Amino acid sequence: MTRKLVIPAVAAFFVVTWVAAARSQTQGPTSLGFKKRFVIEVRNPGPVALESYPIVLSVETIRAFAPDFNSFNYAIFDEAGGGYQLVPSQADDLDRDRAHEEIVFIRTLPASSTTRLACYYSAKGAFQLMMSTPKAGARLLGGGPAGILAGWESNLAGFKFVDGRVEAYGKLYPGLVLSKAAKDDAKLQEWGLDILAGGGSLGLGGLSAWEGGTAVPLAGAGAGGGFTVQRTVLASGPLRALVKVEYSSPLPGARGSGTVVLFSAFADNIFCRQDIHPGPGAGRRGEARPGARRGPAAALRRAAGAAAGGPRPRARRRRLPVGAAGRADRARRGRARALG
Repeated sequence: MTRKLVIPAVAAFFVVTWVAAARSQTQGPTSLGFKKRFVIEVRNPGPVALESYPIVLSVETIRAFAPDFNSFNYAIFDEAGGGYQLVPSQADDLDRDRAHEEIVFIRTLPASSTTRLACYYSAKGAFQLMMSTPKAGARLLGGGPAGILAGWESNLAGFKFVDGRVEAYGKLYPGLVLSKAAKDDAKLQEWGLDILAGGGSLGLGGLSAWEGGTAVPLAGAGAGGGFTVQRTVLASGPLRALVKVEYSSPLPGARGSGTVVLFSAFADNIFCRQDIHPGPGAGRRGEARPGARRGPAAALRRAAGAAAGGPRPRARRRRLPVGAAGRADRARRGRARALG
């Protein structure tokens, strides 16, 4: 008997379905000791292809129909063409209880398509998933005016949370660079530099609470409410980097206290994802927009030209786009839904 579970995804770009099925094989993944198999269907009904799209699966949802699923002993394969191509994936323990809550993998989804993959697993034991080159990472970066900084990156873009705001790193070549980032990262280094300094603003992502019609930052310059900020690295690759930032205030009824923000970056992607979980006193009104000031765009363009062996472009005074972050800097100036 075949069972199907449909889960709506963020922004309704696709739905993920699992079809539980029995299949006997004498070769392939079963030779690695896997005993059971189910199919993952990723549907992209839209007219636009989604390149290197991150898929996040809930282990709890999988176990709703496969109770013995073992997140320590599984592997995902693309069986197109009759072969078995391993799909790299990452199982994350988000609450440090020694159990995985989510599984992440990256796939390009053609327009108006259904991508079918097979997940093999065994109820007992463990299987080591290997990747030759990690493409995401996160780490705490040392002290700043507001305490410990946190950074997260993919192989294509990097970000950091400092003094209540998010800033972006410009990279001169693909790869992970947080381990190389110096304290003064606004100066050009061999890998790049911090190119979108937030200054006294909220940068590419920060939270403010509305107090008497005025937006007051929860952390950093101009912050109110005596907030403390706790930063935790939840996942550090190889496919997803995830940092949790928690805001808390000792003042009774402080607006925004208890709010949690999850910052993430995914392999082969240039964007920074932010999941905001408002605290009990957040209120209803919110605004989401970048606030980066002009960065050292000219220095990065000159360095990029030199690294490529080409002419150095003439410096121009303008905002430097950094993938999704740069496009947002120009386009996302209106009101949106966030914390208020």
